[in-house]
Amino acid sequence: MKTLFRTTGFQLAIAFALGVIVLLLPRPEGTKFTITGDENHAFFQHINQHFTIVPAVKSKTTKYIVEAKDPGGQGSTAAFLQEKAVELEMTGLKVDYVDGLSPKAKRFLAVLAVLVFLFVLEPIPLEITAICIAVLLVIMGIGDVKEAWAPYMHPVVVFIMCCLIFAISLEKVGITKRLGYFIIKKAGNSVIRFTFIIAIGLGICSSFMHDAAACAIGIVTMLPLMRAVGIEPHTNTAKFMMLSLPFACSCGGMGSLIGGGRCMVSAAFLKEFSGLEITFLDWMKYAMPAA
Repeated sequence: MKTLFRTTGFQLAIAFALGVIVLLLPRPEGTKFTITGDENHAFFQHINQHFTIVPAVKSKTTKYIVEAKDPGGQGSTAAFLQEKAVELEMTGLKVDYVDGLSPKAKRFLAVLAVLVFLFVLEPIPLEITAICIAVLLVIMGIGDVKEAWAPYMHPVVVFIMCCLIFAISLEKVGITKRLGYFIIKKAGNSVIRFTFIIAIGLGICSSFMHDAAACAIGIVTMLPLMRAVGIEPHTNTAKFMMLSLPFACSCGGMGSLIGGGRCMVSAAFLKEFSGLEITFLDWMKYAMPAA
C-alpha cells in the first residue's frame, strides 16, 4: 500500500479527486450582493420584490448592497440578478458577492486544493506544478490567458530568476572554487572558523544581491570542500555548515530592497494597495541596522 501511494499516477489521481470533492461540496450563496453601475437605482426598481437595500437609506451612488428578503429562494440569488441585468440590457451593471461564495471562487478553491497537494507531495517536479497554476486558472475559467500568465513576468519574478542565473554563472566560471580556496587560507583547518567566515561574508553580500543567489554561491563553494575532507552528509558537522548559510543569508537579505524577493514583493504590494513607495535608501535606513 505504501508503495502504491508513492507512485506518481496514484498521487495525481488523489490530487484530481481532491479537486473534484471541493467542487462537489455545497456552495454558500449568501444573502447580500453588491450592485455596481446602477447610478439612479433603476435596476433596483425591478428587483425590489425580492431584495432590500442595505443600509435602508437610499443614496444616488453607483454602488450599493442589496439583501435577499427570502434567503434560499429562486429569486434571491446572484444568478437571478445577473439574468435580470441581461434581460434589461444593462451591460454596465455588475453583481458581486458580499457574504457568499461565487462559483468562480469555489473553482479557485478546488484549484488551490490540488496545487497545495502537488506542492507538498511533489508527484511531479515543482517547476511543472508552478506552470500548472496558470494552465488550471485558464481551464477552470477563473481568468483569461493574459491574466493567468502575466504574473510569471512580474519584475520581482524576473529579478529573482536573474539572480539565480548569476549564481550559477559564478559556479560555472570557477569563481566559487577560488572563493573557497581563499577562505581555506584564512580559516586554516578549523570548521567553525571556515563556516563563520563564509556565513558572515555571504550574509553581508546578501544585502546587496539576492539572498538566494548568495546562499547558492555558498553551497556550491562549500559542498566540494566538504567532500574533499570527508565530511559525511548526515553528520552534525555537515548540518551545522549547511544550515548556517541560509540563516546568515536570510538575515542579511533584509538589509536592502534587492536583498530578498520578499523585500521586493512587500514593497510592490505596499505601493499597489496604499500608494506608498519606499525608496532604496529609505529601506536601508530602517532595515540595515536590524540585518
